Amino acid sequence: MPDRASRSIGIIPFDMDEDNPASRMRGFAVARALTKLGVEVSVIGPEQVEECSLVIIGCYARFSYGRWRAVLARARRAGTRVIFDLADNVYAWRGLSCQSVRCRPLLQRLPRNVKCYWEERTMLSVLRGVDHVTVSNTPLHDLTLPHNPACTVIPDIVGDEHFDLIKQHREARPVRILWTGYRDNLPHLEVVFAALQRLAPEGGFELCVVTSEMRTHPYRGSMSNREIVARLPFPTHFLVWTRERARQDILTADIGIAPLQPGAVKSANKAVLFMAMGIPVVASPGYEYQRLIEHGRNGLICATPQEWADALDRLIRSPSLRGDIGAAGRRAVRTEHTSSAVAQQWRTVIAKVLAGR
Repeated sequence: MPDRASRSIGIIPFDMDEDNPASRMRGFAVARALTKLGVEVSVIGPEQVEECSLVIIGCYARFSYGRWRAVLARARRAGTRVIFDLADNVYAWRGLSCQSVRCRPLLQRLPRNVKCYWEERTMLSVLRGVDHVTVSNTPLHDLTLPHNPACTVIPDIVGDEHFDLIKQHREARPVRILWTGYRDNLPHLEVVFAALQRLAPEGGFELCVVTSEMRTHPYRGSMSNREIVARLPFPTHFLVWTRERARQDILTADIGIAPLQPGAVKSANKAVLFMAMGIPVVASPGYEYQRLIEHGRNGLICATPQEWADALDRLIRSPSLRGDIGAAGRRAVRTEHTSSAVAQQWRTVIAKVLAGR
């Protein structure tokens, strides 16, 4: 086996499907961005950890505890450093499990909750056993510190290709309010339903949802995402998300929205995506959104249905306001959220871990 110093860096994403947002933004995109900086890095499978001087492992929820132990044991035997990368809140799995089975009979909930409890214990054991932990946002950092003090916040890479397109705001009817996200995150969109119902009598807008048609989450029974959106009591439009068409579909938005259910812990990638393209964003008061958005200047933060309705109504009525806020948002994310800027943060952490600090 070659000396550790002569081996490359390996990235094991959440899964090998680049359509999964965690894999795309915190696996494949990181590998490409680091390669541009001259770091020898490649996307690998778990069986290749011995070939690397350091591996960055995405949160593999599908790993059994035994498989996790085997991967970490192989890394220790080979002298491979391990960075564990968290994109989502593993500490909330118990609560999320309760939410995901709320429509099921009581006797069907217990096995799911037991499985969730065991997965949470597995993740905590992994967190304590790795050299370093990277997380996508500050609240996750604070939750991780008691389990592993070697923890760094590194934002998602949304892709420089989004900075290449700039929204031109003109008078339009209907004004398109757009949400895009992973197929299981549609419940967050419920936050704005009451506001949109209040605006519906005046018209002049449509809600566009860009996501997968199918659901793996048992929310609303067996209905697909398309069926859920079609039944909303205001004008809607549904677009199936594809990597090839995602940028052009998002560019059709006049207003981007980033709602969150209370207590949710998420990165700011959705807001960054809209802001990079000059699309004004309206967001819930999540920590990362509040850190990124200066209310009324480069975006809008809304907590109640009335605040959402007022903010959206202002933007619907004024193309010039949409243009001003969109341009300010683009300037706000132009420096710190490009792929090269985020890759520099990754390179710093990798150097620190390889140096044993």
